[in-house]
Amino acid sequence: ATRKKSNAKFSIIKSLSVESETGVLSDEIIEFTNYYSRHKYPGQLRLICYHDKETNKRLTFFSNDFTLDAKTIADIYKACWEIEFFFKTIKQNLKIKRFIGTSRNAVMTQIWIAMMAYLLTSYYKFLHKAKRSIQTIIRLIHINLFERKPLRTLIEFDTFKPPESFGGKQCSFLTGH
Repeated sequence: ATRKKSNAKFSIIKSLSVESETGVLSDEIIEFTNYYSRHKYPGQLRLICYHDKETNKRLTFFSNDFTLDAKTIADIYKACWEIEFFFKTIKQNLKIKRFIGTSRNAVMTQIWIAMMAYLLTSYYKFLHKAKRSIQTIIRLIHINLFERKPLRTLIEFDTFKPPESFGGKQCSFLTGH
């Protein structure tokens, strides 16, 4: 299934019966009428229009599956969209700038570790009903990584307190003193 584009031109071959209580508004067999779309997909498709009660949105999409009922196809499409949204969110939030190692195993290990860190932080935020964003919590953990502070203190307080100063002694080798 793929989402219907607003400029898609097609003709309706047949309207199939729908049960309104399932949320399916229409189920039609169509063929594309413009040259390029017809050239890319010359066969018939189903055009399913569905009202999602959870989000109160109307979803319209094409499917080449003629065996499943329209409600099942709508549920599959909705689940795929949620999975795509999850991976988009992960991609935006993991912020893996470069990979250490180039083998498949090294790359996969780094992705899994980043995902676990993100999901554990997300779960911690959920458990403690933290108001800060997950990205802010991850930044605070990164900044305070070598501090001996409970994680909860980083998340709970509204004001940010940077790590305590070491009195300038940690970098004294740079100045020669």
